Amino acid sequence: MNSGGALPGLPTHFVGRDEQVALVEAKFRQGRLVSVVGSGGLGKTTLAVAVARRMAPGQSDGVCFVDLASLSDSEHLPARLAAALGIEAAAERMTGAVLQHLRGRRLLLVLDSCETVIEAAARLAEEILSAAPAVLLLATSREPLQTAGEWVHRLAPLGCPPLQRAFPSWLAMSYPAVQLFLRIAQDRRGLLAPSPADVERVAAVCCQLEGGPLAIALVASQVGPLGLDGVAAQMGSGLLTLSSPEGDGPPRHRTLEDVLSWSYRLLKDREQQAFCSLALFRGSFDLAAALAVAGDGQRVDTMSAVLDLVDKSLLATVPSGDTVDYRMADTTRAFGLDRLEALGADAYRASRRRHARFMFELLATVNAWPDHGRWVEDVRWALQWALSADGDRLLAVELTLRTVALVERTFLFSDFLGLLARAVVAARLLDPPRPDLVLRLETLPRIDSAQAFRDEPRQVEFLIEALESARASGETTAQMTALLPLFGHRFQFGDYPQALAWSNQIQALAERDADAFVELTARRTRAQALHFLGDHAVARLLAQTICSQPALDIPAAYGPSAVSAAVSMRIVLARILWLEGRAEQALRVVHECLALAEQGSHAARCQALALAAMPIGLWCGHLPSCRAWLEQLVELVERHHSIFWRPWCCFYASQLGLADEAARGIALEALQLPDMGMYRDHVATFDAATLTQDGSARVQVGRVGWCAPELLRLQAESAFARGEAEEAASDLARSIELARAQGALAWELRSAITALRLSPLTGTAARSRQRLASVYGRFSEGFETRDLQIARSLLSAGA
Repeated sequence: MNSGGALPGLPTHFVGRDEQVALVEAKFRQGRLVSVVGSGGLGKTTLAVAVARRMAPGQSDGVCFVDLASLSDSEHLPARLAAALGIEAAAERMTGAVLQHLRGRRLLLVLDSCETVIEAAARLAEEILSAAPAVLLLATSREPLQTAGEWVHRLAPLGCPPLQRAFPSWLAMSYPAVQLFLRIAQDRRGLLAPSPADVERVAAVCCQLEGGPLAIALVASQVGPLGLDGVAAQMGSGLLTLSSPEGDGPPRHRTLEDVLSWSYRLLKDREQQAFCSLALFRGSFDLAAALAVAGDGQRVDTMSAVLDLVDKSLLATVPSGDTVDYRMADTTRAFGLDRLEALGADAYRASRRRHARFMFELLATVNAWPDHGRWVEDVRWALQWALSADGDRLLAVELTLRTVALVERTFLFSDFLGLLARAVVAARLLDPPRPDLVLRLETLPRIDSAQAFRDEPRQVEFLIEALESARASGETTAQMTALLPLFGHRFQFGDYPQALAWSNQIQALAERDADAFVELTARRTRAQALHFLGDHAVARLLAQTICSQPALDIPAAYGPSAVSAAVSMRIVLARILWLEGRAEQALRVVHECLALAEQGSHAARCQALALAAMPIGLWCGHLPSCRAWLEQLVELVERHHSIFWRPWCCFYASQLGLADEAARGIALEALQLPDMGMYRDHVATFDAATLTQDGSARVQVGRVGWCAPELLRLQAESAFARGEAEEAASDLARSIELARAQGALAWELRSAITALRLSPLTGTAARSRQRLASVYGRFSEGFETRDLQIARSLLSAGA
């Protein structure tokens, strides 16, 4: 065989491909044409050479290797093959001469780098297979030949240890990517005796390089002169131009940029445009995303371009359930972004705008996303461009407003407040002016990243000014962006009468406009305010009605709560059921509520745990469940820096015996804060020692009602302890009367227990026992809860 067709040698470090060699060889038992397909730098040529060396002994006429990489004209393909086979013939008879020479021969023909002349290579392969039945063809290409009888072997990267797991160094070194890196680094006098920490860092580098053999070889060869830290510094765009010190390999493989430039030049114009635009995605993306961003032409043409990029190994497919997503390797993406900028300012801006517009449209469905972390980097990337000097100011403002719903559902957007501040500036510069957008943005900073209102001096005044401006415009959504924060501000601070007043204004707006979204918000806020004021019957009816209806996603323009109506109404319903003496039903609703909250924002989970699960669990005495719920709440609070809920965590921990001195201090300090009325109301129902003068005063003036019977009972106990029997009896009588009026059987039971315990001092033992027995007899469930056990024990003691 002519030396022109001789097999190249294998590289010194041929690692991790034995299984791939066997798989390719096995495919020849199914057909005579096998194509090794993959992106540049994966080692297709090396694999083909290894396969050919293994199969050579079985071929009586040997192996012929033909490198097609340098061909620029498909007409020269027959001549290149003829030269490799040692054939001389006139140009017009070259193909016939090659076929005649191969007829009757038993050999393996390796056609390397067919992507340069893909169509001509496919035609020639078909002709050879037809004319020479004993010839086997092994092709390498960045896309399949797509010819009859072809068996495609898609070459995968080298295996890397998964980053999310802690691996011992000996196990990490069993992965081919790590083995290749270490062997090359050691050969180049770097990492001669790698420590476990070195191996861990090498594994991380290999994962970042996504197991690409060429990339690993280029990086590992630099460990000697640069060290691991120096190599890490090259892992950005500098990696593209990193080259082997000795200049190993063909020119197209000297650097990663050479590899990618080679592939890029082979693309058609529309494929190049799609490739550059798709480099904007920060992670994986689906076909809908690709079609929206890849081009502004016909959908059929765009889809064809995207699928061609897959065929040509510049896009990888990622299985996603029953569908397929797409992804670019990091180095490929960096190259694509460089090329996108090189296309010019207009092309770059058009692609960035398509990407940002797609993210804006996608955020409209954020409530239905199964994974809220998936698109965070793309949304941030889109926002950063839209807010830049060359961006799109109006799109930036609209995108910011829609991003709020994503921020509420993930802890991966810690820089959102900075982006929000820039969006506010952009909104004020819009031409023509958009006061409605300015208003909506201006109300957002009033809520911090913990979903808690900040106690700023002019907070309510600002919101009222915003409401007046919105009313002047007459726009429903603009009014809602002020009314809902006004309700939330007073509700969070425990001013329930004022919260109800703002809810009534939302109801008036709903009646005026017959707006279903406003009407739902009015019913939800009314149920919340009435429950905390003690009107449980009406609140329960409202909550049950909302829970029984299909879920209604409120558009972002209305400034909806971070907590869905389905969750907030189950919080109300669970609490009312417990107060009414139906503890088992209450706990069932708690579990429903927690399940729904899991699908929503972290704010929804915090509220469900802090206002429903934990209180009801503690009131019932179900401490094991409370410990599990507290663990979840603490994790959420710490992850999202939720300052508002931190004292609640500390107090609940103290009730479970899990708090240290610092936590107990935080819980006690919060009792003195003026904006923690809701907190003070709750903690007194668990620990009489936390009852404050402010808590009692709130009951007296009617600012809180739901816990009033219990706080009056605690006042009675305190008065008895001070020897003020008359005042104590008055408070206790008011407690029982108010509990009955509210239908709060659970509070009435506690007051009846207190009355019986204090009866030896008042001389009312018989009457108090009869009252407790009567109250106990009205319960139909929850007999293993703590208060009912106490009542049963007291009644049994006097039997």
